[in-house]
Amino acid sequence: MSGRTTHHSLEERLEAVLQYLSSQVGSSRLAKQYGVSEHTVQDWARAYQHDGIAELEESHTWRKL
Repeated sequence: MSGRTTHHSLEERLEAVLQYLSSQVGSSRLAKQYGVSEHTVQDWARAYQHDGIAELEESHTWRKL
């Protein structure tokens, strides 16, 4: 995840990721629901798969997966 601040709580990001990864909801629908890009939803999922919930926590420093 980038170091940009987010307007979404950890719980919201986790909920979106779990829906996306379980194939319940597609990235475009989640993107609209959360007001982010599809790429952001996919980044959240990638981050979660990489290092679990810790990767979804808001960061104040830039880091690349």
